[in-house]
Amino acid sequence: MDFATSALVYNDRIWGGFTLDHLLVPKTSFYGDDARVPVKFNLFGGMQIIKKTRLRTKLREVLSVALNFQRQAKFHQTDLGLYYYRDPLIFGLWYRGIPLVTSQAGDAIIGLVGVKTEQLHIGYSYDFTISNLISASAGAHEISLIYEFTTFSVGSQKRKIRAIPCPEF
Repeated sequence: MDFATSALVYNDRIWGGFTLDHLLVPKTSFYGDDARVPVKFNLFGGMQIIKKTRLRTKLREVLSVALNFQRQAKFHQTDLGLYYYRDPLIFGLWYRGIPLVTSQAGDAIIGLVGVKTEQLHIGYSYDFTISNLISASAGAHEISLIYEFTTFSVGSQKRKIRAIPCPEF
């Protein structure tokens, strides 16, 4: 058994929050050893630097920057990302393992490209390893398919869900 908690604050251009995982420090051994999963702390946030809309609601062009810091036991890692969205395309670039604020500096560069329609988002990303694991890893490919439910009904009323401004891939 385990427990986690998280909090998020945001407005229409900025978001930030934290997550605490493994608060009950669960055992990982099936053999009675005292091996445990340490508590993991994650701090994240970002902002939309450029935000252009059409008809006050539909996003047309957005440039966002995001930051992620995580710490577990003696290891910590800081990542920095940049997203550019111009309807309907999205491009992203992340650097995982910023030097001086990471246990092992320079882990990967991640590129992302995607298409976003009204309810369906399709994305592809590739993690290019730049650490000393480069000789043992060919990187990682990821495909994401996201279906977004944008309205829900309460009685006979339909109401649009207010979206958090962070990048969606």
